[in-house]
Amino acid sequence: MIKRLIKRVLLVGFTLIAALALSAWWGYHQSKKVPDFYRNAIQSSKVSAEEVAESSEQMQAQVEQLQADVEQVGLWEAVFAEEQINAWLIDQLPQHFQKLQAKGLQDPQIKVDEGNVTAAARIKSRRFDGVVSCNLSIQMTDQPNCLAIKLNSIYAGALPLPLAGLKDNIAKIFAKTSLNLRWDDQDGETVALIDIPQKYSGMEAAPVIVEFIELNDGKVCLAGRSGEGTLADFEPRGAVYEIASLKNRPEASLDYPRRSVHGGGAGSDETISLD
Repeated sequence: MIKRLIKRVLLVGFTLIAALALSAWWGYHQSKKVPDFYRNAIQSSKVSAEEVAESSEQMQAQVEQLQADVEQVGLWEAVFAEEQINAWLIDQLPQHFQKLQAKGLQDPQIKVDEGNVTAAARIKSRRFDGVVSCNLSIQMTDQPNCLAIKLNSIYAGALPLPLAGLKDNIAKIFAKTSLNLRWDDQDGETVALIDIPQKYSGMEAAPVIVEFIELNDGKVCLAGRSGEGTLADFEPRGAVYEIASLKNRPEASLDYPRRSVHGGGAGSDETISLD
């Protein structure tokens, strides 16, 4: 359930990196420059196998605790440190990401700061040998369990790769998962909208609604609530991305009420159609 979802999200992210590295941009293989954050992360990760295993176990324990929490009616929250995530990636790569490893993906690492996450990995194959990195920003939207993910940049070494034309590759990757993907175009930028499942097999506390996500100071913070009535009470917190396709949409139905993220006080309640 939650563990599978987290693994799928990580799998999607690093599969995207592998797919980008193995695309038509082989000309950039001459670039050998390594991003500063990645070099520092690799140096920091050169600790004993026992320390890596300990951090990985802490990450695993937090994921299991999160799963237990979301299965209960009420509020839940979790905080994951990038050091624990990176240790988990190193420890679990051979076990859970064998296909990516077979394609030459090595030493995946992430950095979390100021609403963004930068993911990087070394790709080593017959036609490419270098570090590929991408920077993403993630926000809540004004729709329940819908995240807005903007791909800010992609680099092969120090050379930027064009973002245009990647939508088809990304769509193919998501088609292999249980996560629904659609696109939102706004102010000349294309943003991926990812729908997170609200119900999971075997869970009595449904729906499971994410209300808050923050990426800052090396930490990923999540919060939400589970159980009947949570959908009607949905009110995203923190930075909220307003979906362009819904900005001028008539409020024709009363599927659930929400409070406007642009104001407060009396008369600020709005309704959103889920048709």
